[in-house]
Amino acid sequence: MKAYTAPLGEVLRDLDPETARRLERFLEDLTERLREELSEAEYDGVLTRLVQADFDVELVLKTLDREKSVREELRELRDEIEQLRSELKDARSKLSSETEELESKVKDLKERHEELLESYVQEASSALRKALRLNTQSILEEILQDRLVKGT
Repeated sequence: MKAYTAPLGEVLRDLDPETARRLERFLEDLTERLREELSEAEYDGVLTRLVQADFDVELVLKTLDREKSVREELRELRDEIEQLRSELKDARSKLSSETEELESKVKDLKERHEELLESYVQEASSALRKALRLNTQSILEEILQDRLVKGT
């Protein structure tokens, strides 16, 4: 096989051997016919355009490879974004559950606080009544004592 520019060489390598040989023979025949039918200047012009076209094909292939690479990166980034969205959703769900749990604990603590406060108020009220009774009883006993002492 003759040495061709990179894209054409790659194309020939990628084809099955029989097709590659047929294509190579066709190109050789075409080259010979062009040599015979064209003047040297026209032939050089055609070769120059073919080389330029081959070069353009190579640029297109490189661009396509870059585009393919960029698309792959974009696909990976999209997957990563989806993964992060999933993690964010899980984190939000967990945060929501923890918030509900904390709100429930706060509610329980408030209820317990109110119960304890009510209990302390009742105990204080009871102790105050008892103290008032004892104080009232003590005052009444003093009054009785004074009357008894004055009365005798």
